[in-house]
Amino acid sequence: IYNIETDELLLGDNLYRIYGIDSEYSTIILPFSEYIAQFVYSDEREKVQRLKTRMLMGESESIEEEYRIIRSDGQRRYILTQGLSVKNIDNHKEIYGFSRDITEQKELEEERKQYEKKIEHMAYYDHLTKLPNRRFLVKWLQQEMSLVKQGKTSGIIFFVDTDNLKVINNAYGYRYGDQVIVLTSQCIVEVLGPKAFVSRISSDEFFAVLPGSYTQDQVQDIAERLCAALKEKRNILGASLRLTASIGVAEYPKDGDTPEEISKN
Repeated sequence: IYNIETDELLLGDNLYRIYGIDSEYSTIILPFSEYIAQFVYSDEREKVQRLKTRMLMGESESIEEEYRIIRSDGQRRYILTQGLSVKNIDNHKEIYGFSRDITEQKELEEERKQYEKKIEHMAYYDHLTKLPNRRFLVKWLQQEMSLVKQGKTSGIIFFVDTDNLKVINNAYGYRYGDQVIVLTSQCIVEVLGPKAFVSRISSDEFFAVLPGSYTQDQVQDIAERLCAALKEKRNILGASLRLTASIGVAEYPKDGDTPEEISKN
């Protein structure tokens, strides 16, 4: 119950469990400001203040608000306040409503969201390199090409094929081959920088897109730096291995403005 004239909240003993209150009294009266300071989570206090304003403006019947509280024992809980109504009691107005603990419901919702994110991540990212996979690439290219057709973007595409992965797998085992793939992916990302969209599209192939306008000299310089970085000798699980890779380069929209055209070139 909220007393409009005194700006106080009356908490019944049915709310003690929610707020972690231990009291011998059947009700507790708190100034609204004290209620906020004592129980309402700091990031939610403005929301609760707005809730009070809406109540005073007569919107009580349409109010349904959820927010976080901190119980007396320090636990953080979610509560839902709803069903508010204004009543005249002893010549003063009081707003009645009820609150319930929805923490378990919120936790289940969060678990569901995390599960959906995990499933989405599995669908769109390569489990070994953590890079976007072919499915994500196709989706990303469709969006990028729509901007190309509007004349809003252009860029370079690098197709990287690691030449000796099969040889390394046969000679050293798949653990070494996996490390080669991981190091190759890291090398491409490092050379092309944060603007690039780098994806692994098959066991030994990468497709990297670098948006922006570049001169032929700049394109050649980037390709040479990438090639040189990929060919550096590396220590992989105790073995000194030199990687080799073939690099194909295409420019868009010069070489096409659809994913299919660019892939052919």
